[in-house]
Amino acid sequence: SSAYICIDTKPELIMERAMQYYNGINNRIQNNTLKFVEVSIQDWNVEQDINDLLLSIQLQIDALFQNFECQRVVINSLLPQLLISLSTDKKVYFIKELYNILSSYKITSLCLLYDESLYDILFLDQSYINDQLLFQKQDLNNYNTYSLKISTQDKNKNGTYRFRFNNENKIKVVNKL
Repeated sequence: SSAYICIDTKPELIMERAMQYYNGINNRIQNNTLKFVEVSIQDWNVEQDINDLLLSIQLQIDALFQNFECQRVVINSLLPQLLISLSTDKKVYFIKELYNILSSYKITSLCLLYDESLYDILFLDQSYINDQLLFQKQDLNNYNTYSLKISTQDKNKNGTYRFRFNNENKIKVVNKL
């Protein structure tokens, strides 16, 4: 079973998008093998201690696991919009502590981070992250180029891969840089 934990986005929006791409979502929800959960951070403000926010998130995740046996979790997003104005040190602290909360459970987690300024700081620090993917899109002279930087325990797969999509939205070219 899996849980999609929404911190920045309403679960209904994610479910709606997921249903567009995978028609088995409804069955998984009805069979109680997939749950979309909102973790509320609305009662916290940037003047408060960030540990108060982390405790609130931990209590909400604890409640999820008490009521739902789960092996996989997706977190969207590791850095909520509410924290964007914080210093880089506080952002990194929040992310690392959120990882520590997740690592206390016997789960596989996929965490999304949208703040590009933190990738250089966090990327390749495998002391708390096993596998990392950094996806980037660049518009070069009206030509979209995509790259995927991979850091994993399997050193043979590490590196940067560049690709583009054809008219059917399938990957057309992949080359390792």
